[in-house]
Amino acid sequence: METNENLEVPVEQTSSLLTRITNVFASPGELFTELSQSKPKTSSWLIPLIISILMAFFVIISIQLNESLKFQVREIQAERMQELVNQGRMTQEQADMATGRTDSSQSFIIFGSISAMIMTIIIFFLIALIFWLAAKFGLKFSGNYTKILELYGLTTLITSLGAIITILLMYVLDSIRVTPSAAIFIYENFDTKNNFHFLLSQLNIFTIWQMGILGYGLAKLANKPTSAGLVLSYSLWIIWVIASTFLGLSFR
Repeated sequence: METNENLEVPVEQTSSLLTRITNVFASPGELFTELSQSKPKTSSWLIPLIISILMAFFVIISIQLNESLKFQVREIQAERMQELVNQGRMTQEQADMATGRTDSSQSFIIFGSISAMIMTIIIFFLIALIFWLAAKFGLKFSGNYTKILELYGLTTLITSLGAIITILLMYVLDSIRVTPSAAIFIYENFDTKNNFHFLLSQLNIFTIWQMGILGYGLAKLANKPTSAGLVLSYSLWIIWVIASTFLGLSFR
């Protein structure tokens, strides 16, 4: 009688994190096929999260090192504080204290970095949760939250690249209002109180790119047509754009 002692148990083959990061840009189809067939890897969302946090620090420090951009930020902060004072939501003393913190380079970096880190972490997990619930009910996705967290985390590498491009544009054009969006054509006259201007700033090429790749990945994971995933991702993004532009659900 033969025994099964010499039979080998198949070992799940997964690509390295570096390969996955590369494939987000070079071969997303190959990446998402692998994700749909493998168990979630913590590194696939944890490393992108760390990169996102580092990018937030990079943006803050880059602005602080440029005197012109730093002055523009101070002006914007001062205007916002004065608006709150005029609305009775803040006293003049509180506004002066807040403005004083932004005038200090060290305080700006410390408070800005802490705030950026907290917001980056919260937004990261919240958006992944929203897409998981949307995929669960919209695409009948049967996987768990960590799988969507892994997918979303990898796609944030696109917006991390966008952060680098944004800082380069700010340095070249010497304006804190410059972003790789449709608003780049009006950056010299950009007004955050103007809904049309703000809407144009939401049409960021890297966000649009990310939503496309994310929708493609959702379709792969749920084993649905690519069009279904794209409709889901872009629909959620459009809802956010409309809400943040016309309902004031964002910081301006």
